[in-house]
Amino acid sequence: MRVTNVTAKSHFPWDGKIDITYWLEGGDESHVALVSFMGHDNVHGVDLPAKSVLGDFVHRNGGPYTATWDYGADYPNSIQTDMVVDVNVKESPASFTKTYVRVDLQTGASGDSDVAPDLSSDTCRTTE
Repeated sequence: MRVTNVTAKSHFPWDGKIDITYWLEGGDESHVALVSFMGHDNVHGVDLPAKSVLGDFVHRNGGPYTATWDYGADYPNSIQTDMVVDVNVKESPASFTKTYVRVDLQTGASGDSDVAPDLSSDTCRTTE
């Protein structure tokens, strides 16, 4: 699977966020793509891992897909004048299991589960 048509546009006026749009193609239809993002400062020659990203990270062929990197949260005192954003993709069988962490607001995380909580009632907020 490969990434094509990548654009990265900073918000104007600048609020520390960068919108990233991309397409995926050429992948095995029985697989999904797991995506991650990396900035590269061309002036200083350093990589800038994108840690604060909002968006979906599991896709199939197609697009456009979008994500928003909160660059200002990751690098609050940094100013970039020449940066490239890479979209990295890794194929994985579509049968992987999602893991949910159950969190009790009084006692904290209670462990991993492969079953999502039932959000159709308030019960999940107090007993699951």
